Amino acid sequence: MADTGEITWHRRPYRDGDLTDAWYALIATSDADANRAASAEAEQHRVWCVRSDDADAATAWTPATGHSEGVTVAVLTTDARGRDPRHTAAIRDAVVEGLRDGTLVAPHHRTRTPGVALVGGGPGDPDLITVRGRRLLAEADVVIADRLGPRDLLAELPPHVEVIDAAKIPYGRFMAQEAINNALIEHAKQGKSVVRLKGGDPYVFGRGMEELQALAEAGIPCTVVPGISSSISVPGAAGIPVTHRGVAHEFTVVSGHVAPRRRTVPRRLAVAGQAHRHPGDPHGRRQDREDRRDARRPRQEPRHPRRPRPGRHDGRTAPRRRHPRDRRRDRTRRGRQTARRHRHRRRRRRGPPARRVTAAPPPRQGS
Repeated sequence: MADTGEITWHRRPYRDGDLTDAWYALIATSDADANRAASAEAEQHRVWCVRSDDADAATAWTPATGHSEGVTVAVLTTDARGRDPRHTAAIRDAVVEGLRDGTLVAPHHRTRTPGVALVGGGPGDPDLITVRGRRLLAEADVVIADRLGPRDLLAELPPHVEVIDAAKIPYGRFMAQEAINNALIEHAKQGKSVVRLKGGDPYVFGRGMEELQALAEAGIPCTVVPGISSSISVPGAAGIPVTHRGVAHEFTVVSGHVAPRRRTVPRRLAVAGQAHRHPGDPHGRRQDREDRRDARRPRQEPRHPRRPRPGRHDGRTAPRRRHPRDRRRDRTRRGRQTARRHRHRRRRRRGPPARRVTAAPPPRQGS
């Protein structure tokens, strides 16, 4: 404090008369005689005196203070027999930390702004949610939770919080995405603080962008809180790094579920195993071009899917146009193969060729 200029430090011992014009004195020296003399002078001049060595001999006590989100927390021990500055500071730290991470619920009532928060809850462990996400969850009026989110945190919410189950269970209960968007908009327009609790990260197969677009169209402010994606946290919990220097320099996240009217599951699954790479295209640039083309022109699912044509393509995309010389060469090759098959068929139809029998010449007479 002296180096920053907050106080003026005189390097000398205590002298009688130092507290003449003071109104507050903090005595914290290692000299017991100097502490007693300064305390006596403070009592004589009616000056508030705080003793760091003996709280019972002091005329004022200083609480342990802390700050969090514009709130000042002060902890003071009233029992003279239980005064412990370190214990008081530990209580102060626990209260401040609880306000910061949301474990200590202290919702706002006057300065609260309605809106929606898309919170990523992580892989499911309540301890792996972010501090900001837990704080917003503690201040929420309505929570729309997924099945894969940290549902153990819902039991810690106050009784007045409305919890809506938005689970999508295969072959079970299912809440459509349109219904979720309408619920977010409806509760936000009522002036409530809404939290959309998701598993993992909202933007990693979480449909977070769809909900953000719906809220933007309705003119509702939205906050996005990233979360720990299970695609990297689950392998990490099992001791498997997704990247390792000299071994793996990239990783791919692939979903087995795609939107309706799209037929890209085999291609996307091939991306993970690198099975789509052509020997003449080791970096996959040809496949990247096809993916971008499909993204620009999504194809609808036909009512009667056609059988894939034989060749290098699999029926999802039209074959690439080839040079006329290559087409003539293919027609010539196919013509030769067809003529060869026809010759074999005619031979099998006629059967084996008849054997030619030649009679021996008659013997000569008179020889």
